[in-house]
Amino acid sequence: MAGESKTHNNRHKHYGLPEEGDPELLYDYLSKNLRTSYLRLKNNYEESEHIKVLKHLLTYIQIYNRRRPGDVERIYLEDFHNLQTVTEVEQVEFSGLSENLKDLAKEYSTLKTRGKLNRDIKLLITIDTKIYLTFLVELRPRLNISPQNLYLFALPKTPLINIRYPSAYVLLYRYARLCGAKNPKTLRATTLRKDLATKCIKLNLDDNELKDLAGFMGHHVNVYVSHYRKQLTGRDIPLFVKFLTAATGKFENQSYSKNNDENQSFIEDSMNDFAEGAGGAEGAGADDQNPNDNENGDEIVAAKKRPWNAGPGITDPHNNDGRSKKRRWNDRSINLILQKFPAYMQKRSNKAPSGQQIKDLVNEYPEAFVGRTVVAIKTWMHCQRGKY
Repeated sequence: MAGESKTHNNRHKHYGLPEEGDPELLYDYLSKNLRTSYLRLKNNYEESEHIKVLKHLLTYIQIYNRRRPGDVERIYLEDFHNLQTVTEVEQVEFSGLSENLKDLAKEYSTLKTRGKLNRDIKLLITIDTKIYLTFLVELRPRLNISPQNLYLFALPKTPLINIRYPSAYVLLYRYARLCGAKNPKTLRATTLRKDLATKCIKLNLDDNELKDLAGFMGHHVNVYVSHYRKQLTGRDIPLFVKFLTAATGKFENQSYSKNNDENQSFIEDSMNDFAEGAGGAEGAGADDQNPNDNENGDEIVAAKKRPWNAGPGITDPHNNDGRSKKRRWNDRSINLILQKFPAYMQKRSNKAPSGQQIKDLVNEYPEAFVGRTVVAIKTWMHCQRGKY
C-alpha cells in the first residue's frame, strides 16, 4: 500500500524547474561579486574578504558544474594540485579538431575529486577560476587553519572545531535569495541538475554522449534518465503524434505469421498486388475502367472506397452500434476457387496463385465475388488451405 501511494505521488508530482533566466541571474551575481571581492582582497588583505571570496568561489564552481553540495565543499587541496590540462600528446590524438576547439580546450582544466558513493567525478575549471583558486591557496597560511584540515575551502579553526569548511547548501540558499531571481526556491542543487539534464534533451545526444553526460554528473545513465531528465510536454506531443501516425498504415489491422518462407512469400505477393491496384475487383469488374476516361469517374472511385455499394443486394456491413458485420462466403464462390486452384487449396503445391489469376477469376464470375478484393480472396485461400 505504501509503495502504491509513493508511485501515485511521484506520478502526479510537479517538478519545479528553475524559471527561465534565473540560473543566469545567479551566475552573473556570483561572478560579479567574486570579481569585486577578489580585487578588494588583492589590494588590501582582510580576513573577512578572504572568507567572502572563498564562499563566493565555492558556490560559483558548484553552479557552473551543476554539482551536489558535498561534491564541491569537500574538495581536497591535493585535488587542486593535480589539475589536468590538455597535454601535447592529447592534442596530437585530437588532431582532427579545429584550431578554435583546440584553443578552447587549453582555456579549461579538469579537477578530479571524490563524489557520491566514492565515485570519481570531474569538475570543469575555467582560467578565471584557476586564478582565484591559486590566489586563495597562496593566502591560505594567513588563516588560522588546522594542519589536519586538508580541504581546499578550509575555514579557520575554532576552540571547539578544528576541521571546518563552508556549507554549500546554505550558501546556495542565501545567494539564490540575493541574486534577484523570480523564484529562488527552485535554485537548488537538485533542480539545477535536473534543469541541465532536461535542456540537454534538445541536443538529441546519442548513446555515448548520454553516457558521458551521466558520468560527468556523477551517476549511472539509468539514474540520469529516470530521475533527472524530465520529459518536455512541448516535445513529447509532436513526437508521439509522429510515432502513432507512422503506425496507422493500410495494413495496420492485418497480422500475418512470418514463421516460414511460404507465409513470407504470401505477404510479399499480397502487398505487391495491393501496390499494383489489384483490388480492382472491388466494384464487380468496374476496376477495368479508368475514372479519367469516364464522366462518372468520381462515382467509380467512391464505389471503390465503399465495396458494399458496388452491386445490388449488398448492404452496409456496419450495424447500428457501429460494429463490423462479416459477410459469409457462399458455396458458389468456394466451389469456383476449388475448381480453379485445386493443387494449392489441397496443399499439393506451395505456390500461391498470382493476383492476376485471381483477378481473371473475379472478372469471369463477377456475380460470385461481389465486394471481394483480390487481397481478401488470397487471404481466405491461404487460411482455408487443406480444409476442403
